[in-house]
Amino acid sequence: AKLNELFNTPDLIQTGPRSLAELRAPDNTITRVGSNTIFSYARSGRTVNLQTGSLLFHSPRGKGGGVIKTKAASASVLGTTLIVSATTDGGFKCVVLEGKAALQMPNGNYRVARPGQVVFVQSGGDSFGPTVDINLEKLVEGSNLVESFEKELPSLPKIKKAVTTQKEQIT
Repeated sequence: AKLNELFNTPDLIQTGPRSLAELRAPDNTITRVGSNTIFSYARSGRTVNLQTGSLLFHSPRGKGGGVIKTKAASASVLGTTLIVSATTDGGFKCVVLEGKAALQMPNGNYRVARPGQVVFVQSGGDSFGPTVDINLEKLVEGSNLVESFEKELPSLPKIKKAVTTQKEQIT
């Protein structure tokens, strides 16, 4: 793919070992794609089918949200910024950076995650693992999907506010 090149759904998009990509929709929905990631958009609706790798998805509140689907689970986004990872053997991880995410497995198991929380599904698992609180500030500082792009994420002020809130709660 080249800068500003258009692609058609359901084209499969794959990034290389040291690649990052950013896709911006006209409504400012942003999909940032990490290295070694394979995904596609569904033909209709706002669904990303993530086969393997990691992506950051940001949907501005009131713009329709979106769903990131993997083999193990899906994450529904509505006015949220999150990172979803899928492993080749079917594992799932979702980290909420700001807002909240509704997570659901194919068997109907359901979970809601808030900023600074990580939810896992082990490969071949039929239930979510525990919801784990992480140091959101360290994650954001070390994340290529948050900091490594020319244009700042529109939700970065909200992410920074979530970092501050988490610090205050710890104190």
